[in-house]
Amino acid sequence: RHSNALAIIMGTTISSTFTTRTTQRQRTKIELLGDKFPFSDTELLQLIACFRHLKQENSSCFTSVTDDEHDSCYSFLLNLAKAIDDRNTSTKCNNEDTNSSSNAVKKNPDRMDLLKSADAILRPSNFGPSFQDICLDTSAAAACASSSSSAFDPANNYHKNNNEDNLQEDVELEIFLNAIACCGRRGSRAALKMIHGLCCRSPSCGSGNNGSSSNACTATTCTAQDLMLLCHRLAIASDVLSEQKEDEMQDRSRRKSSSLEQIQRCIIADDDDHDDDLSIILPKGLVQSLITYAQKHRQQQQQFSYNFDPAPPSSTHPQHSSTTPGNNDDSEIVQKAKHITLEEFTLWAESTAPTLSATLSTFVHHLLFPRVPHPPSRTPFQYPNIVDQHSAFFSGNGTTDSDKYHPLLFTYACMSPALMGNWFRLYTTDTDGLSFNRLQHSLLGYGGPTLLMIRAADDASNDDASNCFGAFTGHAWKESAHFYGNSDVFLYQAQPCVGVHRPRGNSTNYMYCNSHSRSKGYDGLAHGIGFGGSNTTDQPPRLFIPESFEQCVASSRDLTFEPGLLLPRNSNGTLQKYFELDALEVWGVGGYEVVQEALSDRVKQRDIRQANIQKARKVDKAQFLDDFKSGLIESKAFVHREQMRGRDGANACADDE
Repeated sequence: RHSNALAIIMGTTISSTFTTRTTQRQRTKIELLGDKFPFSDTELLQLIACFRHLKQENSSCFTSVTDDEHDSCYSFLLNLAKAIDDRNTSTKCNNEDTNSSSNAVKKNPDRMDLLKSADAILRPSNFGPSFQDICLDTSAAAACASSSSSAFDPANNYHKNNNEDNLQEDVELEIFLNAIACCGRRGSRAALKMIHGLCCRSPSCGSGNNGSSSNACTATTCTAQDLMLLCHRLAIASDVLSEQKEDEMQDRSRRKSSSLEQIQRCIIADDDDHDDDLSIILPKGLVQSLITYAQKHRQQQQQFSYNFDPAPPSSTHPQHSSTTPGNNDDSEIVQKAKHITLEEFTLWAESTAPTLSATLSTFVHHLLFPRVPHPPSRTPFQYPNIVDQHSAFFSGNGTTDSDKYHPLLFTYACMSPALMGNWFRLYTTDTDGLSFNRLQHSLLGYGGPTLLMIRAADDASNDDASNCFGAFTGHAWKESAHFYGNSDVFLYQAQPCVGVHRPRGNSTNYMYCNSHSRSKGYDGLAHGIGFGGSNTTDQPPRLFIPESFEQCVASSRDLTFEPGLLLPRNSNGTLQKYFELDALEVWGVGGYEVVQEALSDRVKQRDIRQANIQKARKVDKAQFLDDFKSGLIESKAFVHREQMRGRDGANACADDE
């Protein structure tokens, strides 16, 4: 490491007398921090410089910000980004006498505009102030310093000559670094805990919907709606910031203006004043799934407590009243389930939305380390991209931001990393019609992961498409009378309540594709595409689309996948098994490179199939004529010769000739 660069970044003064001693303390500090926090030396130097900048600025605004932008200039996120730009600018300038603050804004105006858009998107969720309280918790730092519980070992040489103020500053620095590390570098559970803690600090958790304190959130709970809105806004803000990495410089100005103008009502709207517009970006399926999980989790805990409570029954014991658990205060359990604890949120996210924590880590990485690749051990969150492709399940064709950031797309991205990035539509009933030949033609030979999206006809009149379900598979499709595939396959329900049903290891009946044209007579097999269950006509697969597209099946359990609903219940609460198809789409997913490679595989398979057909059409004319003459091929073309041989004298005349 260069001593001068280290000293400049750490905010110290270079002198010929104390250079060696100063740089030695700095190296010791970096080594101690590197052992404790999951950052590289370069990242630590950048974060330390950012922390010192925030301490010096003390939440001051940009010097180049105009008066009409005065409200946004005090944002913690913008000050954080300004510190990063100032540090990068000062490093590039190599100690030139320039105004780093104004220089950063002038040299990279696109980044500043994108940051302001991201800050405006997150402002309704109160992300900036809550994140600032966690990163710069000076009260906790002062308490730690006064009790001599510093993060650094006091026996180290670095602390021998430090006074109490320096000790408190070191504790504040460690609190800042720990907050950044908990945004994804310490794993998904730490990121989920940070998301939950940010929502618990939200002003909306101050009281219930009716203003009464009985329904109010506490310091350990927050609403499911606040959690999902924050995660969705983080995903949108991450996508906005990631545009600076794309090779679409000519379209960036259009996208920036669109981010602030076209979606201002639905994304930057205040939660309390725009409830109707809020539904445009609210992932209702995820919210309902989280509430349902919390409700079942608390009912199980209550039942467990009732069965194993050693206290004898009494009229005064709250758990031994005249009513039993399960039907006692069910409405109260449902009402309380809307306020989610950290344990419930973590367990639900790990089973249903495993990529949800990546929304926070991706945003923080784009904010603090622009133009730097993500660590190999971390998967960034990428919004699904369906631009210029029509879909029956999403509004428009993804050309506007209200379509690009559809909550259903966010729901799919939370289910699996394979559902993030670019999508390619392979089949849709809107344009291809209800044709099994076209569906099979689009699937066979495609070598990448695919997503099936299904909507039942009973819900066709509902603009919100309140039922949406299907399956995902990472295995290539082929035509076979037997099941095939691997454990990457899963079934899901996206609306009205998200549920992901993964393989449970009891069976390998993952996926199935068999057409009637392969059968020679009646074979007793189901003809169509399906997942799980069996493949007979009497017992079709759990999720089955027959060749006729009639009497489709979507049952709630089988031996291959976890039990759970695919179709919503009837109005009387009974389960549905059969449905009439309203819309079906198949998308190639996995990102741009995966989709392009899979499409190339499909082209090659089609070329091979076409070559085999052409080869079968070619006939050896001489051999064909011999087959006719020998009678191998039935024909009347040479029957007259046999007839002539049977007449009197016909053979002798033929011999003489």
